[in-house]
Amino acid sequence: MAFVLQDEHNSGSVHTGYTLPTTVGPNTVIRWGQVFTAGSSYTLSRVGIKFEASTYPKNCTLAIYSTVEGAPSAQLRSETITIEGGIWTYVNFDPTIGLTSGTQYAIVAIQPTTGTTSARYTATVGAYPGGIPYGYLIPANSWTAGGVNLDIFFRTYSDLLVPEKAVTPAPVDTDTGIVLLPTLSWEKG
Repeated sequence: MAFVLQDEHNSGSVHTGYTLPTTVGPNTVIRWGQVFTAGSSYTLSRVGIKFEASTYPKNCTLAIYSTVEGAPSAQLRSETITIEGGIWTYVNFDPTIGLTSGTQYAIVAIQPTTGTTSARYTATVGAYPGGIPYGYLIPANSWTAGGVNLDIFFRTYSDLLVPEKAVTPAPVDTDTGIVLLPTLSWEKG
């Protein structure tokens, strides 16, 4: 399967952070999400995110959420990914997810069942203009906005659609009487 890059954030100073789980005061962050704005309407079939983990390989869940007022809201689809270590990690969504141009969605990493994982993010330079990161806190059971310059690196893809071979007019195996190459002749003189 071939994919076409649609939206991405992959610039700025690289830092490692957003560890799952993370204790923040009386709460624990069990999900980290990066809100992004779809640059066009397309069918989301693949997502890439830069991940690290406490040990490798590590399984984690990556989900796509709709948003309400810029914050993650309802999960649209999720898949398990295997983190291999500090590199782009990709997950394919099947069935795919239809995205609408100008609408915000969130790519959300959900806490692994054991151990920890973390996403790479940018700081101070290269903030992503189409959304900000969010953490989901328990027992508060709410999403909390992260810093505007702490965006997680991500890439979204659609399927590469290859047009089918034209069948009009229908090919035939008999003489149609149509001359495809003209006959050229000239006289001496």
